[in-house]
Amino acid sequence: MAKPADKHLISLDPGTGMALGFVGVTDVEDIPHRVQAARDVQPGWAALGVAQRARMMQQAATALLANAPRLGALLSEETGKPRQCGLREIQSTAQGITANIRNAFSALRVRSKEDTAGTTSLYRDPLGTCAVITPWDNPVATSLGFMIPALMAGNTVILKPSPNTPLIAQQLVEIYQRYLPKNVLQIVQGADAQGRALVASNVQLIALCGSSSTGKHVMASAAYGLKPMLLALGAKNTAIVLAGADLDVAARYIIESSLGDCPRCLAIERVFIDLRIAAELEPRLTDLARRYRIGTWNDPDADTGPMINNRRREKTARLIANAINQGAVALTGGANHPDFFIRPTLLSQVVDDMDIAHEEILAPVLCISYFSQKQEAITAINRSRYGQRAVVFGKADDAIEVGRQLDAAELGINKGISGDELPRVGAKHSGLGEEPLLDAYHQFTQSRIVHH
Repeated sequence: MAKPADKHLISLDPGTGMALGFVGVTDVEDIPHRVQAARDVQPGWAALGVAQRARMMQQAATALLANAPRLGALLSEETGKPRQCGLREIQSTAQGITANIRNAFSALRVRSKEDTAGTTSLYRDPLGTCAVITPWDNPVATSLGFMIPALMAGNTVILKPSPNTPLIAQQLVEIYQRYLPKNVLQIVQGADAQGRALVASNVQLIALCGSSSTGKHVMASAAYGLKPMLLALGAKNTAIVLAGADLDVAARYIIESSLGDCPRCLAIERVFIDLRIAAELEPRLTDLARRYRIGTWNDPDADTGPMINNRRREKTARLIANAINQGAVALTGGANHPDFFIRPTLLSQVVDDMDIAHEEILAPVLCISYFSQKQEAITAINRSRYGQRAVVFGKADDAIEVGRQLDAAELGINKGISGDELPRVGAKHSGLGEEPLLDAYHQFTQSRIVHH
């Protein structure tokens, strides 16, 4: 690889620290011009209509799927995820775009109602130019999760990806640009300075997936312009295992979710176990966790990859060490983490005054806490500033009763959260709005009512 100039962003393999490639960094001064170019072409893009936009978007999705092996490998290289995770993300995202496009026809159609006073019609018009800011975890799925509905609604889009995953983002945008009119989709590469400039620019909607602290900064910056926002933010996803649960089912789901890499942002990071079943469940969790192997993206035996960068690795190792010093017990892992990695770690006896009980980790770490009364677990979970996902295992009626008292926006009963016709939502510091399906498409539009 040739040595890049000063204004280039180098992408590193998180499992080795070796350079993978580089992209040019977007000049901050150039961002307002890119936004204006996007705004200039937006009326023409909107005028094409849903059906013509759908044809172009489907062509791009087909090209994405055709390039899945190459793109999946690049995604895994940049994120450190095992090869199969990268391939799965590309394939499942590309295959899901058809349904996403189909939803647009229903979500964006004109709705009319007649009465004695005449006819009232509701139109869903595009907002204009949308800034999409995405993280390193699940970079393709997250980016397209915002881009597809924004573009299908007639908006133009400027994508600002994570500085940790610039190569896969560049490849994604270049594939779509082959099928879209010029400047309908653009990319801004860089770090915080570019993100701040894009948020402060003349965009008309901001869609962000990132940390809660980033979300707060974006909200503050966008407040003066009263820009609409769609925020998918941090999480501390939890599970509760009640007496009467199928312990084998619970153990498999919790370990697969917490220690796997597909994707990290949806992982279970803390589990609350009824003390009456702890002696039965903990050995199951520990046995499954010991089977997980760390490795680089192309290691066929690896179940989980490296941390995305050394800063996050050091923070996670420090949280684990502090918890152990405060009385937590490492059932697996806990210390002696190799360079670039965090060993799969199960920490039992985690209590609320430990930082690791509340901080989003994004690492193969599971915190185990206990309760003797259900209300103890409910209170502890609802005390969290986050509110994205929770799963409750137990007898169905008991599990639903407990789950409905949680602040989580998404709840699974004796299984994970899934469903093609359900939007993803957040609560509290985990976000605002819904990731698009059907009615969630409306967040990318301006409602206009016409009486005639």
